[in-house]
Amino acid sequence: NAIEETNRRREYQQAYNKANNITPMTIKKDVVNTLMISKKTSKNPELESMSRSEIVREVEHLTGLMSVASSSLDFETCIKLRDEITLLKKKLKEKPAGR
Repeated sequence: NAIEETNRRREYQQAYNKANNITPMTIKKDVVNTLMISKKTSKNPELESMSRSEIVREVEHLTGLMSVASSSLDFETCIKLRDEITLLKKKLKEKPAGR
């Protein structure tokens, strides 16, 4: 049944492509080493001067960006954002409560 359905869909897609002058092409995208992305996370030079509330706001902002990136299946960006959030949370724990 699955093979028959696949063949039916393939025929339908090929007819659509022919009717609309579409030539299917393979997606060409570079393979990215996610471990290298993680190691290259940018260090924020302003991090030391940020207050606790600024760090919390930045974490919330980056979390929202990460959600958008994951919805778009942009996992390389998600990795970068995740690493930045981890760094910010670490600095937040190190900051005294008064700042």
